[in-house]
Amino acid sequence: MNEVWLICKKDGKASAHKLAEQDVEGYVNALRDKGFEEFEISKPEYGINNQGRFEVDSNHVVAEFGTYAAHQPGYEKFKQLGVLDDYVYQSLVHMGNASHQLSWALTVLEHTDVSNELQEEIRQVVTAIPKLQEKLRT
Repeated sequence: MNEVWLICKKDGKASAHKLAEQDVEGYVNALRDKGFEEFEISKPEYGINNQGRFEVDSNHVVAEFGTYAAHQPGYEKFKQLGVLDDYVYQSLVHMGNASHQLSWALTVLEHTDVSNELQEEIRQVVTAIPKLQEKLRT
């Protein structure tokens, strides 16, 4: 008997309940009667349809915890592109994403009283990333 975490959302608040798989349908139906509207199950191969019915998508395979497939952002896209063995390419993509995220971090900081010196340090990191990417490409 497998257990899953059922996340229930109502009025912007969420609660989680650990249940046996076979109990999810009844639990969801009971919570819907109490006004809960959104549900999520922690394992991606499971889902709740609009009627509160428990469904299993047998085509979805969950990667083993601790593997690249389970944790690496963009893993499925790298797989589609056929670059799972091109670690330099993957690293370049991740560095580009980091640069993008840091740029947004600086944009957000424009609305704070964080010192200009600290913002400049962050800006230097953002500027350094493309230079590092060029070194990596060679």
